[in-house]
Amino acid sequence: MKEKTNKKLLIILICALAAAAIVCIILWIFVFKGSSDEMKKPFENLRKDEISKVVMCDNYGDPKAELNDKEIDEFIGLLRKIETGKTATDTQKDGFASAKIKIEYKSGEEKVLGPNDDIFCIDGTAYETESGSCNALAKMRSRVLDENASKNQSA
Repeated sequence: MKEKTNKKLLIILICALAAAAIVCIILWIFVFKGSSDEMKKPFENLRKDEISKVVMCDNYGDPKAELNDKEIDEFIGLLRKIETGKTATDTQKDGFASAKIKIEYKSGEEKVLGPNDDIFCIDGTAYETESGSCNALAKMRSRVLDENASKNQSA
């Protein structure tokens, strides 16, 4: 009888250890590997020498102002800081971006960006961001467009 009790205890102990191992593996995956909602900086490695030009567009996507050398430095600094999360699923926000910025790379590739408060669009795909993280880039776009409009009116 004692032998049966010992076997039952051994089986219970092995099951408990296996369950603990499974829990540890799951925790390790979430802690060390991160979840799929992890924030990423899609432009953190962007270099100035990769860019041919950056153009600020109006709300219809028409090019209105090309950035000068100093403005491109500012633009890259702001863009590198933006962190994106999961793809936005809210149909009212998905793909929404009237504030367009076009980057033309020396390779011929082109990216269209739309910074909008807590949504950042890249080539028509909307990503969630921290609330307000795109504000500095959106403000820069507005400032450049306003300066360009003032130049055109006085010319």
